[in-house]
Amino acid sequence: MDLETVGNEIVDEMNVVDLENETIQGENELRRTENDVLPKSKKAKASSAYCQVMMDLQGRLENLTIDKKVSTSMCATAIIAHDLPYKFVEFQKVRDWMKYLNPDFSHISRNTAKANVDEMFKTKKEALKKELANIPSIISLTFDMWATCTSEGYICLTAHYVDSNWNLKMHDLNLIVQEGLKVLGDALGKIRESVKYVKGFEGRMKKFKECIELIGGVETSAEEDWKRGDKICTFLLPFYETTNLISGTSYPTSNLYFLQIWKIQCVLMASIKDEDTLIRDMSERMMIKFEKYWSDYSVVLALGAVLDPRIKLTSLKYMYEKVDSLTLTIKTNEIKQKLYTLFEMYRRLHTSSSTTSQTPSSITRGESSSHALTKSLFNVCSLL
Repeated sequence: MDLETVGNEIVDEMNVVDLENETIQGENELRRTENDVLPKSKKAKASSAYCQVMMDLQGRLENLTIDKKVSTSMCATAIIAHDLPYKFVEFQKVRDWMKYLNPDFSHISRNTAKANVDEMFKTKKEALKKELANIPSIISLTFDMWATCTSEGYICLTAHYVDSNWNLKMHDLNLIVQEGLKVLGDALGKIRESVKYVKGFEGRMKKFKECIELIGGVETSAEEDWKRGDKICTFLLPFYETTNLISGTSYPTSNLYFLQIWKIQCVLMASIKDEDTLIRDMSERMMIKFEKYWSDYSVVLALGAVLDPRIKLTSLKYMYEKVDSLTLTIKTNEIKQKLYTLFEMYRRLHTSSSTTSQTPSSITRGESSSHALTKSLFNVCSLL
């Protein structure tokens, strides 16, 4: 075998002999020569190029080059979807992994990752603005309130609408972090701090549990705080249950709102007369907020309750009488009038659309009738 060096490449000439046992003579000599002559970096580069050619010829990979825009977008999406820190891209093991997958991959810093996420947010925001601007129907806004273990309050604003293809859409428009209303003051402060301290580390929590089991419990210096905390939990339980019920997405909720809001008002009215000053003060402050937004029950929610076979007008009268017997007749008559108005509007529109469909018409006329029906129903709901 003759070896000849041409530039940085090695050209070899050899004779290959096939033996009877289907082995090739000279293969081991070639490998030993390669190990002695070729530097490791050259071998790795040659091996990489060889694999790339083989993969291209066999069609296992269409494109081995990395699109920087696609890579940037996927990285930003992963950070957002999995709530990863920006320094995730600087983790050494992550970089080693990416380097193994592609030695030519160029890493980014946490500042670049943050800039990519901000740019994606701006792009999505502008696209959502354009989408909302072209909506032919009404946008319904709902919000959910959450609280973390650190007492931070969260408000998630969601927009529900029907697009031009009559597909129901839902977008989370905003997530605002704000300081929660400290209604309880220091009543639960010590309990919160104690729980946070014990749960801060897993080892600390295990040690605390062992101590409790060993001595059979401890006497706290603030027994009143624990009793009050238990009472507050009992007081807030209906609010928690109502929130979970009306936040469901796998069942209709329009018929549930009125009944649940009525229950909340009854709880507040009863708690205002509580012997505990803290519960009484909480109830008074919450009642002020309640009356600001729910003193006049929504007519639309009342109609949803009336259309529920389990409630109807009879139960509605009972609920109105419990909260304010003086306005019972006025409110029930108003609901009846709105209900009859809505029914009459549906009847007229259904009659006109049926007449139009029976006469010879084009598809365009049928579509205009459908749009007229939709606009009329939206107008009725706005009047309610």
